[in-house]
Amino acid sequence: MTFLKFGSASAKFRQLAQERDVFSRSVNSSSSHGLRERINGVFERKIDWTLLKKMGKEWIQNPMNMALFVWIMCVAISGAILFLVMTGMLNHALPKKSQRDVWFEVNNQILNALFTLMCLYQHPKRFYDLVLLCRWNPKDISRLRKIYCKNGTYKPHEWAHMMVVVALLHLNCFAQYALCGLNLGYRRSGRPAIGVAICISVAIAAPAAAGVYSILSPLGKDYESEIDEEEQVQITAGERPEKLRTGSLAKRYSFAIRDEQGFLETRPQWSGGILDFWDDISIAYLSLFCSFCVFGWNMERFGLGNMYVHILTFSPLLLGPFLDFQHGCY
Repeated sequence: MTFLKFGSASAKFRQLAQERDVFSRSVNSSSSHGLRERINGVFERKIDWTLLKKMGKEWIQNPMNMALFVWIMCVAISGAILFLVMTGMLNHALPKKSQRDVWFEVNNQILNALFTLMCLYQHPKRFYDLVLLCRWNPKDISRLRKIYCKNGTYKPHEWAHMMVVVALLHLNCFAQYALCGLNLGYRRSGRPAIGVAICISVAIAAPAAAGVYSILSPLGKDYESEIDEEEQVQITAGERPEKLRTGSLAKRYSFAIRDEQGFLETRPQWSGGILDFWDDISIAYLSLFCSFCVFGWNMERFGLGNMYVHILTFSPLLLGPFLDFQHGCY
């Protein structure tokens, strides 16, 4: 009986998602190519330091960005201290275990407060996005597309995919609240390790899964629609959305970045010699200090997958050896 109810609820959700998708096809898309194109313009072949400096000034002048910068610095400092204590790198400076326990607990509570504060700031926005998804009128669709859809354009079954992302982000907030309750409600000695591990795992995995889902799902891909903009304008409110000449959505490209003519980098050629890094010092700096980013960028240019997926896959391989400090600390 329970299985039948679950199947009925799933069928109703699919029907609702199809109805929302039919309605969203009738809403015009407004492309937004802002941030990524500006970043690509900065890092294209050579770093444009003037443009990068200008973008940095514009970014830091925003009060919210100032607060975000302070938050990031606090997380970085406290996280670094917690990492050094956990790996034993401060054993000489803190020889007693009681001292290390105090430093661990203090920085753990600082990080707990910082991430809980961020959730308290973000959660009302996520509730508002959930309300927009439930309401789903043309203005709501346009606003949500700018947040969750690549280039702010229509994506197939976008309502259902947005709902998955928003649900994962809500799960992140609730897991952080549970973790905060465990940290504040129990002393370190009496704190349930299983509960803390579950809350931390969910709090980390939920936003990571939301980010990966946003990239790999239709929300992160580019499509070209057969709907004519002039035809959309001529549709009146009384006409049914089914009358739109929607046709099928042909995928223009999903992962790979093409050049201006629309072709992949199919025949890459080596440029320069082994010691010719001085010819383009900006590429040398990027390769040295952010090698996994350059690797992901090249993989996407060659049509071998999404840049961010390659970065997330390749970075642990580079950072893994630095996480084993036990043999060098004693």
